Amino acid sequence: MASMRKRPLPTGTVTFLFTDIEGSTALWEHDDAAMRLALAKHDRTIKRLTEQHEGVVFKTVGDASHCAFARAEDAVAMAIAAQRSLARAKWPEPIHELRVRMALHSGTAQVRDGDYFGPTLNRTARLLALAHGRQILASEAASILLRDRLPEHCSLRELGLIHLRDLKVSEHPRQIVARGLPSQFPALAGGVGPIGNLPAPTSSFVGRRDELARVVDLLREHRLVTIAGSGGIGKTRLALEAARSAIDAFPDGIYFVSCASLEANSDDSLVAAAAAAVLGVQEAVGESIVETIARDVGTKALLFVIDNLEHVLAAAARVIKTLAERCPNAHILATSREPLHARGETVARIDALSGTDATALFVDRAGAASGVAVNIDPDVEAICAHVDRNPLSIELAAARAGAFGIRGLRERLADPLRVLVSKDPTEEERHRTLIATIDWSYRLLGDRDRIALGAFSIFRTTFDIDAAVAVGAAAGLDADDVGDAIESLGDKSFLRSADDRYGPLETVRTFVYDHLCESRHLDAVTSGKVCRLAT
Repeated sequence: MASMRKRPLPTGTVTFLFTDIEGSTALWEHDDAAMRLALAKHDRTIKRLTEQHEGVVFKTVGDASHCAFARAEDAVAMAIAAQRSLARAKWPEPIHELRVRMALHSGTAQVRDGDYFGPTLNRTARLLALAHGRQILASEAASILLRDRLPEHCSLRELGLIHLRDLKVSEHPRQIVARGLPSQFPALAGGVGPIGNLPAPTSSFVGRRDELARVVDLLREHRLVTIAGSGGIGKTRLALEAARSAIDAFPDGIYFVSCASLEANSDDSLVAAAAAAVLGVQEAVGESIVETIARDVGTKALLFVIDNLEHVLAAAARVIKTLAERCPNAHILATSREPLHARGETVARIDALSGTDATALFVDRAGAASGVAVNIDPDVEAICAHVDRNPLSIELAAARAGAFGIRGLRERLADPLRVLVSKDPTEEERHRTLIATIDWSYRLLGDRDRIALGAFSIFRTTFDIDAAVAVGAAAGLDADDVGDAIESLGDKSFLRSADDRYGPLETVRTFVYDHLCESRHLDAVTSGKVCRLAT
């Protein structure tokens, strides 16, 4: 072991870069002399590039190097430069290449006698043990610091959530993907995968950082949390990300239960059967399937993520009530267009993305779909605003950016319901078009709410209660019906309210007015009385 420091060690929040050579033991056994020369060349490369990027090599142990940087972006730039340099280098025969793995993690550490100590170093070492030769991994903490600071032609690839051996808190590593470096590697070499069936993310999580933090906090403090919001607003994506972020609180696993395929108004047994399937529980003689699940779960500290409940709300509420009463350490994170209205429920309602998050999502998805960098400009901002800053609508629009161009896409969104169509054959049918997404929720409404929503859709701006009562009367609803409908439609995420004014999302209004009224599904709403009131 040798100290190799010229400048002072960084303090405060430090980004550590650990490296070592994959398969070095076999290389030493094969040719000791050649390996000695290769290692010296390797060490010089690491030291030179670390110093060029304002870092310090504070320790070498065998073929491993430990480097520290005051800035995460310097650490990742050094790692990329080192991998490129090592790949180009000529090594002494018979060594053809050195495959070096690298890992970055950011945090604080104690400095003593020219060295660092503490949990941050332990986590960096555990992360390094997962990597393959020529692969660069970044921890969750390092990835956060690197957001918007990555070098050109560089990105972070999600690798899912894992448990690190001997460490209590799980890790969400990313792979550094950069031009000129290999991008495809086998599954991470070590670590203990999470228990359960939590789906791995297929795309980056963009925006909603405040909402994510809130849901995670609620999930740790309350046993039943429901994420409520309109169709396509990102309830499932937020629930999965929150579950991953809170995985250390549920050592007995996280189980994702989708109710999307269940028929509307399915009974309790079918909802419970969906949960039993992911748990691998078989119904026992003499008891219901939900009782069997409760007995199997017992006192385990696990999390159920129960998704898409709006069409089986009553049955789901009864199943969840039983699980909550019989399983004292189980937590439930539900997603639905409206709350369950169950005892002990805490609701996290989510709305449209902020302007910044909306444009960031469009840029990310459009770039991924077309392979061409997209910049935030007035056209992008207008596209996001025109689709109500709804995540699903933004993703559907971004997928068409390559075909139409940004300006052309903006022009075609004069009719967003027809333009926003997904070509992904693996996507659920109700998420493949914006019309299908809205229609799915619309069909779950009762007659009173359908008539009221149709009446309200004649307004091109927000309206107050007096105007609502007027158009409601023209559609055959009395004042009490209108008031109840406004409350119900707000609960079901069809209406937004602010300062005693109400209004549907523009895409919902267009769907109801232009498509349902034209097909005579709402004859009362298309009456001459309502049309005259609208003018």
